[in-house]
Amino acid sequence: MGCACILLPDIPPAHGERISDPFIKKQDQRGTPRGVSVFFGVLLTYGIGVTALQHFIYNITEKYFYNILEKIFLSSDSWL
Repeated sequence: MGCACILLPDIPPAHGERISDPFIKKQDQRGTPRGVSVFFGVLLTYGIGVTALQHFIYNITEKYFYNILEKIFLSSDSWL
């Protein structure tokens, strides 16, 4: 078994073994590069944040701004 390791040094490590070479690009367990995972994580977080902000702004606008406009335009008879 030792001979096989000496003759074939380029065999990748078995599943679950740690790679000790610092020059090998680190990857998560699924084999996806970490940069891709981080990119999609940031994209997802940004999308959730923007959606929440849009709902918040819409609710505030509907609650206060439209009510104020409704009171202004419906209370004055000069617009009719």
